Amino acid sequence: MRVWVTGGFFDQSGECFVEEVDLATGTRERLVTLIPPAEFLVPTKGFTGARWLDPRTLLVASFSAVWRFDVPTWACTGILHQPDFNDLHDVHVAHDEGRLFVCNTGLDGIESFDLNGRFLGRHSLSPTWFDARRQDGWAVERHQFANLLASGWSRSAAPEFVRAKGENYGGDGPRPEFHRRLVRDYAHPNHVSIINGRLAVTLLAAKEVRCLRTFETIARFEGHPHDAESFDGLVWTTTTDGFIQGWDPRGPVWKLAERYDSAATGHLGWCRGILASEEGVAVALTQMHGRPQYAWREESVEATETSVLWLERGSGRLLGRVAFGGERHAKLFAIMSTSCPIGPT
Repeated sequence: MRVWVTGGFFDQSGECFVEEVDLATGTRERLVTLIPPAEFLVPTKGFTGARWLDPRTLLVASFSAVWRFDVPTWACTGILHQPDFNDLHDVHVAHDEGRLFVCNTGLDGIESFDLNGRFLGRHSLSPTWFDARRQDGWAVERHQFANLLASGWSRSAAPEFVRAKGENYGGDGPRPEFHRRLVRDYAHPNHVSIINGRLAVTLLAAKEVRCLRTFETIARFEGHPHDAESFDGLVWTTTTDGFIQGWDPRGPVWKLAERYDSAATGHLGWCRGILASEEGVAVALTQMHGRPQYAWREESVEATETSVLWLERGSGRLLGRVAFGGERHAKLFAIMSTSCPIGPT
């Protein structure tokens, strides 16, 4: 099984990459390397979500932009950017609707564009007035966010805003532009896709998948969900603690059909990307430096690694593994097929 994986490094380079991984032979090959220009470069960040636009065009998200590549040459043919893009986690191509959906994680929303990059609208998980305050450098504690949403018909106590400081906000000196700041998110949308007509978005903080056309919860998790991909009538999801779940998306609420623990293979990591096939399911793990801000597992983070695992469906047995070792600490994000799933356009 050959797949493509996106990622970057935990160093100051801002280097982004796409690599081809052959899980049968245990080998990998670099396909493209991008160090963004200064206006888009964010240290410790790399490529995130990626989708095929057509058989020769791949869209890949980074922290503050979506990059369009001509795959035969890997030439960048366009950059989609807005000043309020922050910590983009995914880009989805809805061919039937002629739309792009961009997961704007830092600002807790999904941005909608046509295929030419024209802005159409926004599905937001926080009020516009709050988004404006955040872009101006203000924040509230995460535990106050629910109260901020619950204004109701009677006036409630106003949230306590604090001037955001620290390395995530540029320290005490001049703050970088919003699209280059590491800000506090509250819903943390990770992944967006159209599933049975629903705009399904994984919400890491809320531990659920929500339809942002109706704002109904359609799946709930014990862990924190990250990616979701459809295959063989099921929606396959990861949680950051390494669980792989296959859901039947028919009906108002998804029903769990298959479940595997990638840690049962003896390999642990912060789990994001996923791609399912008839043979098995591939997932991407990233080594962790310390305990994350969101709950993970009881095991020590010192046992974590950066690798792509290939698990057999039915048994969860490890079929293949490709490690990303070396002196530089890589981080892995999305996994995608090596060719466009739709025909020529």
